[in-house]
Amino acid sequence: MCLKIVTHTMVCDVRPVIRHPSHPTSHIIDPFAVLQDIDCVAASKPGGGLQCPAHKCCQSTVRSFLCDCGKIVGYHRYIPAKTPCAYTIETASVPSPGVWRKLESLDEVSSSGVQAQPAPSEELQIARLGFQHAVAQLGPAAKSLEAASRKKNLKEQNLKNGAPYEKQVQAAHKELERMATEALEVQTAYYTWIHMMEIFEQLEHGKTSAVEMEA
Repeated sequence: MCLKIVTHTMVCDVRPVIRHPSHPTSHIIDPFAVLQDIDCVAASKPGGGLQCPAHKCCQSTVRSFLCDCGKIVGYHRYIPAKTPCAYTIETASVPSPGVWRKLESLDEVSSSGVQAQPAPSEELQIARLGFQHAVAQLGPAAKSLEAASRKKNLKEQNLKNGAPYEKQVQAAHKELERMATEALEVQTAYYTWIHMMEIFEQLEHGKTSAVEMEA
């Protein structure tokens, strides 16, 4: 697997967030999120680099650890282009221009209190965090899939008993298909990250080279 570490220098705080694993009412930055195109309110981007394809007010720099597999997993870091004019503790919504949210990153939460001696390389740390993140999603994905399956079976049984539940059965089938797709994605991520972690564990004493580039 190929690892791509992307550093975003951005004007607007459009960092992707997920629920905090220990505090469900708050959010944290998800460095593994697949970025979506966002129409930022800022009219300009930081100077001195190329524009990020997803965040229009952002410059991005990429460090790539490449192999011949053709499959890439991404890890994203975010820094403000200039000192924010204000900060907010409202973490779920994208703030107004110049305001930066007070947010931890998932990797900061996962690695708190961990002191590795000697410290692993950056790429190995990221691979381990990606693996931990994937492991944490396996249980909830399995539970959601099981719940959707039970709901579908219940609706089908009601329909057999003569109840007019045709539309509900169809909706339950669609929900089960959606949950099955999400569960498969979680499983794929799990195997991807464990393979990535094994590669960098093997290379730790004979480091692979990183390619610096603009993106």
